[in-house]
Amino acid sequence: MNLLEYKNPTESLSVSGFYKAHGYVTLYAALRDTPITDITLSFVLSVHPREVIRHLKGVAGYSVEKTRPGIYTVVGAMFPIQFIDSRDLSDEENGFLRNLRRHGTEEGVRVLNRIAPKVKAMGKRQNLGAYLDVMARQNALAVQEVYKMGGRKAMTLRTAMEEVGYNDELRAEEAVKIARSCIEQGIPLKTVATVTKLSPRKVRELAAETRR
Repeated sequence: MNLLEYKNPTESLSVSGFYKAHGYVTLYAALRDTPITDITLSFVLSVHPREVIRHLKGVAGYSVEKTRPGIYTVVGAMFPIQFIDSRDLSDEENGFLRNLRRHGTEEGVRVLNRIAPKVKAMGKRQNLGAYLDVMARQNALAVQEVYKMGGRKAMTLRTAMEEVGYNDELRAEEAVKIARSCIEQGIPLKTVATVTKLSPRKVRELAAETRR
C-alpha cells in the first residue's frame, strides 16, 4: 500500500505535517495488522521540503538521497518514504501529477477519460491505487459523471481502478472519503448521496462529523 500526501502548489510541508502522515502509516499498520514494511509514504510537492529534510538529517538521523530528478528517498526509516518535487519531474510524470488537482466537472471528465487507458495499461505494477484515490477524491463529481455515461469509457475507468487493486472494501472506504470531500466543498447532501451511493442517513452523519 502506498499512502500519498498531495500538497497544492502553494502549500509547503512542515515537520509536524510530516509526522502526522508518518503517524497514519503506523496507525494503519497496527489497525490492519499489516507489516509496516509493506507500506510506503510519498509526499508530492511543488515546494522543496528543505525544513523537513534538514530535520530528518539533523534530528532523526536519517539520510535523504536524490535518486532521480525530483525524487528524494529517505534512507534509514522503518518503511519506505519519498518526497516528489513535481517541478523537477519529466513532462510525462508531471502530466500525471497535474491531473491530481481539483477540476471542474466537465474538465474532470475529460481528464479521467484521457488518463484511464494509461492507468489501465500500467496496471498493478506501478502501484497507482493511491494516485486514483487522490484523483477520485479531488474530482468526485467527474468520476460519477463518467460512470453515468456508461459505455467503453466508463468500463475503461472501472477496469483501471480494478487493475490497481480496488475491491469492494476499498470502494466502500473511497465512497466515505469522497462524501467527506464533497461535504467540505459545500456540495448539497442530496447530491453527495447520489454521487457516492451512500444512504442519505450516512451522508447526514458524515456531514455532522465534518462540521464539528
